[in-house]
Amino acid sequence: MRKTIYLAAPIHKTEDSSQNEVLITRLRKDDWEVWSPQEAGIASEIAARTGRSLAEVRREFCVTDLKGMEKSDVCVAYLGRTREPSQGMLWEMGWFYAMNKPVIFFNPAYNPITLMAEFTCMKVVNTYGELLKALESVRHV
Repeated sequence: MRKTIYLAAPIHKTEDSSQNEVLITRLRKDDWEVWSPQEAGIASEIAARTGRSLAEVRREFCVTDLKGMEKSDVCVAYLGRTREPSQGMLWEMGWFYAMNKPVIFFNPAYNPITLMAEFTCMKVVNTYGELLKALESVRHV
């Protein structure tokens, strides 16, 4: 049975979402199921397009993201460019840690991370090859 990755990553800037898309595609080609909040869209854009309130769309996203986290086996926290982790990404990492699910921090831009964020991770990796190796240890659990 294929394991599911939850991709925790900043999504609100084009540079981030583009890099996330590349990673999602690579992981799927390497036979991983990937669940990403990014694929649901941006709450403010959906609210504007549908006429729904932003609060309503955000609440719906939160419920959907929690379901995605519950069904996922591992969290890959991804920072593909120089920046700090987003608040959402840090929250998702903490949720996985609290649920005793592994968190792998994929940090190809070598961003500094806080001690608490690093402590929640089973592994911090900087290359795609290292990420696949860390994921393989999860695949067989």
